[in-house]
Amino acid sequence: MDGIVGDERTALEMIAEPSFYEVRMPTEQTRQIILDLCRGRALTAGELAALLNRNPHSLRARFLNPMVHEGLLRQCPSRHGKEPVYTAGAPWRSQAN
Repeated sequence: MDGIVGDERTALEMIAEPSFYEVRMPTEQTRQIILDLCRGRALTAGELAALLNRNPHSLRARFLNPMVHEGLLRQCPSRHGKEPVYTAGAPWRSQAN
């Protein structure tokens, strides 16, 4: 979350706030918050986990991977060559395809 600062960070924290303080949140509500966070921006699993106060591995397994498979999120190559980023929308396609 070091790369997200100022007004953008505040806006993301406001979107994620219900999940941050709620240990057990309905699945559909969590999914909607993830979509709202990823709309118009690309976030790593670690960034999403920090915003949602969740474990990044379980977040990826329970939410991110299934949402990518369903076409709700797209998984894109990382900005820095480390972990992939997630954004709302259609699956990513390379220019080579």
